[in-house]
Amino acid sequence: MKNAAGPVTNEPCNYCLVTVTTENYVQWTLTMIYSFLTSNGWFKGDIIVVCHGLDDKIKSRFSVFPNLRFVAPSGILLEKVAELCLQIPGFAKLASLFYSLEIFNPRGYEKVLFLDSDMLVVKSVEEVFEFEEPFYASAESCWYQGNGRRTDTYESVKSFPDPGLFIENPVNSGFMVIDRQCINTPNYNGLVDLIDPGLWARRNTFHADQLVINLFFKDRIRLVDARYNFRPTNASEIFTRDHIALEDAKIIHYFRQFKPWNFLEVFELSQYNMLHIKAFQQWYNGYVGMLKYTHLQNAIHLFQENDKTGS
Repeated sequence: MKNAAGPVTNEPCNYCLVTVTTENYVQWTLTMIYSFLTSNGWFKGDIIVVCHGLDDKIKSRFSVFPNLRFVAPSGILLEKVAELCLQIPGFAKLASLFYSLEIFNPRGYEKVLFLDSDMLVVKSVEEVFEFEEPFYASAESCWYQGNGRRTDTYESVKSFPDPGLFIENPVNSGFMVIDRQCINTPNYNGLVDLIDPGLWARRNTFHADQLVINLFFKDRIRLVDARYNFRPTNASEIFTRDHIALEDAKIIHYFRQFKPWNFLEVFELSQYNMLHIKAFQQWYNGYVGMLKYTHLQNAIHLFQENDKTGS
């Protein structure tokens, strides 16, 4: 694996990869980062893992990757999410989904790529750091069925008479590329301010960051095709609208409950469609590769430490 080990450098870098993790998601986050680095040997940027409450032992597992640092969600974001969970308990297990909003909190980067931890990067995505518009994302699943979203109810509909209350191109927040024009305090504060129980009062949904981002940036997000956010469970709709198949994917997104580690879902989906078998197999290969790599890096580190002490 190229450029995937070593200390954090002090050289300035103007782009980064960002993801979110929790204690229960660490293995999958490690797999996503490993897959990104193995598929993008050119990458010299920073890796930021947004998390809250991880202990040092868990964090140490990420030391095998270069230029990686942890960022905690801001206090105001945590407060807003805590209040939302108190008022709407169904969000209690989804709180970390809002941590993706930290990509809009200024930290000096010119370009930021955000990837969900339940993704697998299978090809280089170097070109996304050259995108010219301020904000890119790929379409939400309903878009591939010909639908948009009402802003007042967030219902998936084909059209709505009032364009001011209709999002024609709703996006999935698993893949986002933003530049410095979007990374500013007013945007961050505006997004965080939207996290209010009243926002969900008329919206029968548990969409979290995705709802907030779609409402705040309505009509200001440039769509990219499904190569960057290929969801196997939407494969037929994606092929119909984007003419993209699994083999064309650069990033595979195992979203919702359809995770490779949810074995009942794996068994159910794989009974009827060979595509799912192929997609799951790719993830398992990445997972095993990550385990081998981290084991090797830890063994090398232990050897170096023993060599220093003479033991």
